[in-house]
Amino acid sequence: MTSNVERVWEIMDDIPICMVTTHAGGAMRSRPMHAVADSDAGCIYFLTDIHGAKDDEIAAAPDVCLAFADVDDNTYLSITGRAEVVRDPALTRDLWSAAAQAWWPDGPSDPAVRVLRVIPDKAEYWESHGNAVTVALKVAAARLSGDRPDLGRNEKVEMR
Repeated sequence: MTSNVERVWEIMDDIPICMVTTHAGGAMRSRPMHAVADSDAGCIYFLTDIHGAKDDEIAAAPDVCLAFADVDDNTYLSITGRAEVVRDPALTRDLWSAAAQAWWPDGPSDPAVRVLRVIPDKAEYWESHGNAVTVALKVAAARLSGDRPDLGRNEKVEMR
């Protein structure tokens, strides 16, 4: 049986795009980014650029939130953790993809490319396999029976 920690890493592997939320001068700011989950290293990597605001935001407040969603499968994952932006040419080459090439035409050696590394602290996931109609039927049945609806699995997970 898969542990809750393993399930968190599996969900990240299944949903590669997430919303990365940082603190931006007293407010919060989110943007979609491509996540590369590395369970062996215990972190999530993103390629980023020094010309964005993320570097300054993370330097000032390294706590971040990552939100993954697969609405077709009703699977959701939220991760809180600590982030840092690093210049690591070898890791950048390992993480490089055709999609990255579109952002940095000079390739992984582009001096503007950075690696955003997130070390997860806590995670919470929700899985309710089925479509919106199935969920609506479960809610309606629960209302009629007076029971709470069984909408699947919800787990809070300590990642460290």
